[in-house]
Amino acid sequence: MTTIVQVRQALKPLLDRHSDLALIGRFLLVKPIYHVTRGVFVDRSIDKVAFVPEVVTDMLALEPVRQYGFWGWNSERLYDQSVGTWDVTKPDTVEAMRAHIEANVLHRLRSIASLDDYKTYENGKSKVFFGAFERLKFPNMMLAAAHGDFDAALQMWPVEYWFDQRLVKFFPEFHTALGAGDRVYIAKTLHRLEAAAARALGMEHIWESTPFPLEL
Repeated sequence: MTTIVQVRQALKPLLDRHSDLALIGRFLLVKPIYHVTRGVFVDRSIDKVAFVPEVVTDMLALEPVRQYGFWGWNSERLYDQSVGTWDVTKPDTVEAMRAHIEANVLHRLRSIASLDDYKTYENGKSKVFFGAFERLKFPNMMLAAAHGDFDAALQMWPVEYWFDQRLVKFFPEFHTALGAGDRVYIAKTLHRLEAAAARALGMEHIWESTPFPLEL
């Protein structure tokens, strides 16, 4: 399986050419991070020579309490039929991977400058394998809360067991605050979630705490 060192070597030319990129482990990120993580995660494979790059976008405040890892929803695996495997032992395929990211990915990630952009981007993804983003209660509930639309957030309040074990366990007043229209508590909680995510993922140096829409 490929190593983090090999990922760093493969992506260094991109880092040298683009001042708004940062590499944290296997994660090539567009910086700064405000409310949304935008990047390409170069994963491993059972094929020991293969890079497996996937486009990842996610609302940062979801990370500490989501059901799964920091892959976001419906990540997009990068593939070029004319190249085949992004093979670490073949410099031409590694260069092709970099070129593919530059030509087809970076401009899309840079266009996600707000939570509204993030929602539009997620809604535009293929629905073939994972269904429609708008049907996911948890991220859409948190987006509604971040925008101050507390009635909509309450209507989308998830009932899954994992949700109670995560958000409700650590922030039991969140539901009550939505019902009471407590913008201060909701904003404070979202900021705490973002800070926890940035710290846990080693992104504190490229994360900038900024107001949520409900605070503007």
